[in-house]
Amino acid sequence: MKQTERIFHSLLFELIAVVMLTFFLVDSFAQSHGDALFLAVATSTMAMVWNYFYNKIFDFKFGYERIKRSVKVRCIHAIGFEVGIMILTIPIIMWLLDLDLISVIILDVGLMLFFLVYALVFNYLYDHIRFRISKSKI
Repeated sequence: MKQTERIFHSLLFELIAVVMLTFFLVDSFAQSHGDALFLAVATSTMAMVWNYFYNKIFDFKFGYERIKRSVKVRCIHAIGFEVGIMILTIPIIMWLLDLDLISVIILDVGLMLFFLVYALVFNYLYDHIRFRISKSKI
Protein backbone atom coordinates (compact mmCIF):
# COMPACT_ATOMS: atom_id res chain seq x y z
CA MET A 1 0.00 0.00 0.00
CA LYS A 2 1.47 3.32 -1.03
CA GLN A 3 1.69 6.23 1.39
CA THR A 4 -1.20 8.17 -0.18
CA GLU A 5 -3.50 5.18 0.03
CA ARG A 6 -2.32 4.39 3.56
CA ILE A 7 -3.34 7.93 4.60
CA PHE A 8 -6.72 7.57 2.85
CA HIS A 9 -7.27 4.20 4.55
CA SER A 10 -6.48 5.66 7.95
CA LEU A 11 -8.64 8.76 7.45
CA LEU A 12 -11.63 6.73 6.29
CA PHE A 13 -11.31 4.32 9.21
CA GLU A 14 -11.04 7.16 11.72
CA LEU A 15 -13.82 9.28 10.23
CA ILE A 16 -16.26 6.41 10.68
CA ALA A 17 -14.84 5.76 14.18
CA VAL A 18 -15.19 9.44 15.24
CA VAL A 19 -18.85 9.46 14.31
CA MET A 20 -19.53 6.24 16.22
CA LEU A 21 -17.46 7.28 19.26
CA THR A 22 -19.05 10.74 19.48
CA PHE A 23 -22.55 9.29 19.64
CA PHE A 24 -21.42 6.67 22.16
CA LEU A 25 -19.90 9.31 24.47
CA VAL A 26 -22.95 11.57 24.26
CA ASP A 27 -25.31 8.68 25.03
CA SER A 28 -23.20 6.85 27.64
CA PHE A 29 -21.45 9.63 29.56
CA ALA A 30 -23.87 12.54 29.18
CA GLN A 31 -21.12 14.50 27.46
CA SER A 32 -22.01 17.51 25.37
CA HIS A 33 -21.64 16.98 21.65
CA GLY A 34 -18.66 19.37 21.65
CA ASP A 35 -16.82 17.59 24.48
CA ALA A 36 -17.59 14.19 23.01
CA LEU A 37 -16.40 15.29 19.58
CA PHE A 38 -13.20 16.75 21.08
CA LEU A 39 -12.39 13.46 22.86
CA ALA A 40 -13.28 11.44 19.76
CA VAL A 41 -11.06 13.63 17.55
CA ALA A 42 -8.20 13.61 20.08
CA THR A 43 -8.21 9.82 20.40
CA SER A 44 -8.74 9.47 16.66
CA THR A 45 -5.69 11.62 15.95
CA MET A 46 -3.65 9.45 18.28
CA ALA A 47 -5.03 6.37 16.56
CA MET A 48 -4.19 7.69 13.08
CA VAL A 49 -0.58 8.34 14.02
CA TRP A 50 -0.35 4.93 15.71
CA ASN A 51 -2.15 3.29 12.75
CA TYR A 52 0.32 4.71 10.25
CA PHE A 53 3.43 3.48 12.03
CA TYR A 54 1.91 0.21 13.25
CA ASN A 55 0.75 -0.76 9.75
CA LYS A 56 4.11 0.09 8.17
CA ILE A 57 5.83 -2.18 10.70
CA PHE A 58 3.16 -4.89 10.35
CA ASP A 59 3.34 -4.86 6.55
CA PHE A 60 7.14 -5.13 6.71
CA LYS A 61 6.92 -8.12 9.05
CA PHE A 62 3.93 -9.95 7.51
CA GLY A 63 4.19 -8.97 3.87
CA TYR A 64 2.66 -6.33 1.67
CA GLU A 65 0.12 -8.56 -0.08
CA ARG A 66 -2.73 -7.85 2.31
CA ILE A 67 -5.33 -9.78 0.32
CA LYS A 68 -3.54 -13.04 1.15
CA ARG A 69 -3.66 -12.54 4.92
CA SER A 70 -5.37 -15.28 6.85
CA VAL A 71 -7.98 -14.70 9.52
CA LYS A 72 -5.30 -15.55 12.11
CA VAL A 73 -2.94 -12.85 10.80
CA ARG A 74 -5.82 -10.36 10.65
CA CYS A 75 -6.68 -11.17 14.29
CA ILE A 76 -3.03 -10.68 15.34
CA HIS A 77 -3.03 -7.37 13.47
CA ALA A 78 -6.23 -6.14 15.13
CA ILE A 79 -5.25 -7.22 18.65
CA GLY A 80 -1.78 -5.67 18.39
CA PHE A 81 -3.21 -2.40 17.16
CA GLU A 82 -5.88 -2.24 19.87
CA VAL A 83 -3.50 -3.02 22.73
CA GLY A 84 -1.16 -0.27 21.53
CA ILE A 85 -3.90 2.34 21.16
CA MET A 86 -5.35 1.39 24.53
CA ILE A 87 -2.03 2.12 26.22
CA LEU A 88 -1.76 5.44 24.39
CA THR A 89 -5.30 6.67 25.12
CA ILE A 90 -5.74 5.79 28.81
CA PRO A 91 -4.25 9.09 30.07
CA ILE A 92 -6.35 11.38 27.85
CA ILE A 93 -9.58 9.50 28.56
CA MET A 94 -8.87 9.69 32.31
CA TRP A 95 -8.30 13.41 32.05
CA LEU A 96 -11.17 14.37 29.75
CA LEU A 97 -13.84 12.15 31.32
CA ASP A 98 -12.50 12.67 34.86
CA LEU A 99 -12.52 8.94 35.55
CA ASP A 100 -10.25 6.78 37.69
CA LEU A 101 -7.79 4.32 36.16
CA ILE A 102 -9.93 1.21 36.74
CA SER A 103 -13.02 2.83 35.14
CA VAL A 104 -10.98 3.92 32.13
CA ILE A 105 -9.44 0.47 31.74
CA ILE A 106 -12.92 -1.08 31.79
CA LEU A 107 -14.15 1.50 29.26
CA ASP A 108 -11.06 1.01 27.11
CA VAL A 109 -11.44 -2.78 27.14
CA GLY A 110 -15.06 -2.39 26.01
CA LEU A 111 -13.99 0.00 23.27
CA MET A 112 -11.14 -2.32 22.34
CA LEU A 113 -13.53 -5.24 21.90
CA PHE A 114 -15.80 -3.11 19.74
CA PHE A 115 -12.91 -1.76 17.66
CA LEU A 116 -11.41 -5.24 17.27
CA VAL A 117 -14.53 -6.28 15.43
CA TYR A 118 -14.74 -2.96 13.60
CA ALA A 119 -11.08 -3.18 12.51
CA LEU A 120 -11.48 -6.75 11.28
CA VAL A 121 -14.62 -5.92 9.30
CA PHE A 122 -13.34 -2.58 7.98
CA ASN A 123 -9.97 -3.96 6.83
CA TYR A 124 -11.49 -7.09 5.32
CA LEU A 125 -13.99 -5.03 3.32
CA TYR A 126 -11.40 -2.40 2.39
CA ASP A 127 -8.90 -4.99 1.16
CA HIS A 128 -11.46 -6.89 -0.88
CA ILE A 129 -13.01 -3.77 -2.40
CA ARG A 130 -9.51 -2.50 -3.19
CA PHE A 131 -8.61 -5.84 -4.77
CA ARG A 132 -11.75 -5.84 -6.96
CA ILE A 133 -11.18 -2.25 -8.05
CA SER A 134 -7.52 -2.90 -8.93
CA LYS A 135 -8.43 -6.16 -10.67
CA SER A 136 -11.10 -4.45 -12.79
CA LYS A 137 -8.52 -1.89 -14.00
CA ILE A 138 -6.37 -4.61 -15.56
